[in-house]
Amino acid sequence: MLQTLRRPEALLLMLAVSMPFSFSVWNTLLNNFVIEKVAFTGADIGPLQSVREIPGFLAFLMVFVLFWIREQRLALLSLIATGVGVMLTGFYPSLAGRLLTTLLMSTGFHVYETLQASLALQWFPKQTSAIWMGRMVAAGSFAALMAYGLVWGLMNLADLGYTWLYMIGGDTTVAIALMAWLLFPQFP
Repeated sequence: MLQTLRRPEALLLMLAVSMPFSFSVWNTLLNNFVIEKVAFTGADIGPLQSVREIPGFLAFLMVFVLFWIREQRLALLSLIATGVGVMLTGFYPSLAGRLLTTLLMSTGFHVYETLQASLALQWFPKQTSAIWMGRMVAAGSFAALMAYGLVWGLMNLADLGYTWLYMIGGDTTVAIALMAWLLFPQFP
């Protein structure tokens, strides 16, 4: 039974849940956090968004990293980087802290998104790849909805602050990536 679940399709579905969960927590809290805790002004959001897009611009450099690290491992490492970036966000309510955690989170995000599509196209049979990719999008959308509900519930019903919410969002992604690292073999 476990062997049938240890397939590339199951791994990619698991990872497809991981990224949108932490990114949705990060993105949902972004504006209120930077205004309430970091005292951002309108001028400060520009550099933050610029730093967030630098890794996307440089994502093409991952081709060279793949000479040393296989795609599956790099995808898992990028998820861990994303999770750690989200997790640390609440602990650094300053402009410099916000820029550094955003850079870490965004680097993981952009590397993973590039590798996710590549792995899906390599591992899914050509005849069913569109179906599986649709399932991955659906799983990610469901994870995002769960994250939105969790943020609302924990802020309004449990009165948790930003630090806790960022920790939960980041920890979830790191935990899923580590489980995937341990449970799944290295696929060709």
